[in-house]
Amino acid sequence: MATASDGQHQSNAGTGYFQYHQELEEDEIRLIGLETGSRQDSIAAKLLHKKVDDDTIKYDALSYVWGSKSDAVTITCDDRPLYITQNLHKALVELREDGMDNSRWVDAVCIDQLNLGERARQIRLMRHIYSQAQMVYIWIGEELATTKIGAELLCRISKAVQALPSGATTETNILNSKR
Repeated sequence: MATASDGQHQSNAGTGYFQYHQELEEDEIRLIGLETGSRQDSIAAKLLHKKVDDDTIKYDALSYVWGSKSDAVTITCDDRPLYITQNLHKALVELREDGMDNSRWVDAVCIDQLNLGERARQIRLMRHIYSQAQMVYIWIGEELATTKIGAELLCRISKAVQALPSGATTETNILNSKR
């Protein structure tokens, strides 16, 4: 499966830039396809290109806190080493652990961060990228003691917003409840 060791942290991660085989066309995005594996397996992936208007290729998107680049982890992408942050690595392990075997859009990997032109074009496409994703995962880090409380609070807020009368805005109801 993978040839890189995920457990080895790279102190020189900034010197080994990943070289993308092919630039994106104006109407394309890259997706990363994770190979299945257990939590202990190294992460291996392949990149593929997708036309923005091609609805036949389904994907999920990942929004996450990047984390520090100074303590990077190596994964294998297109049979070559790719350095990612520990936080992204943990998110990918969790997504793979869930048994998901579809393509994903992950900004740090799917956008050539050193190519300023590509980066600018992809930023303009982000609204489309996230809106066309089948699912958007949000990863803020590993679970903490307060995570469950925060998740329950978000659920309560969501239910309260859904219960608002049609056409009402949250701001209007908050202002009215303070009177």
